[in-house]
Amino acid sequence: MAGKRTIINGVPVKYHNFAGVKTDYNREGDVNFEIIIDEETALNMMEDGWYIKINEDDLGRKEYRIKIRLGEFGDPQVFIIGDDGKAIPFNRGQWKRIDRMTISYVDVEFHQSRKTFMHDGHEYYSAYADNLFVNIVENSLYKKYGIAPDYADDEMGLDD
Repeated sequence: MAGKRTIINGVPVKYHNFAGVKTDYNREGDVNFEIIIDEETALNMMEDGWYIKINEDDLGRKEYRIKIRLGEFGDPQVFIIGDDGKAIPFNRGQWKRIDRMTISYVDVEFHQSRKTFMHDGHEYYSAYADNLFVNIVENSLYKKYGIAPDYADDEMGLDD
C-alpha cells in the first residue's frame, strides 16, 4: 500500500511550521503542517494505514488531523493563492514566509512514505506533500492602498 497518493481540497490548516523551526513539537529543519479532515475521510485513510490524530473536545466532538511533511524526499510544488485566484509559485527559500500569512484553506496532494513507523503498537505511514495550494487572506490595508506583494521575484535564500 505504500506510495498511495491522496488529494484533499478546501481544508483548514490547524498547525504549521513552514520554516522548520525547532519547537516543543518539532525538530529543527522539519517542515510540516496539519490539516483537519472530516470523519469519513479520516476513517478511510486509517484503513489504508495513514497516521491520523484524533482529538476530542469537552463536548465529545472529535477532530481528525493528518500531519503532512515537505521537502524530505524532494521539494513539492507549493503555490500561494491570493484573492485574485492567481497561483504564485513559492520555492523552498520562500516557504517560511507562509508562517506569517493568514491561511484560509489548502488544497493538497500527498503520498504515503515508503516505510512505516510505530506508534502505540501500530504501524503507520507518514504523509509527504507533492503539490500544495495555500489559499490566503490578503492584508486589507495592502489591498486598500494597491500594494501587491511580489512573491514570485522574492529571492530569499534558505538561510534568510
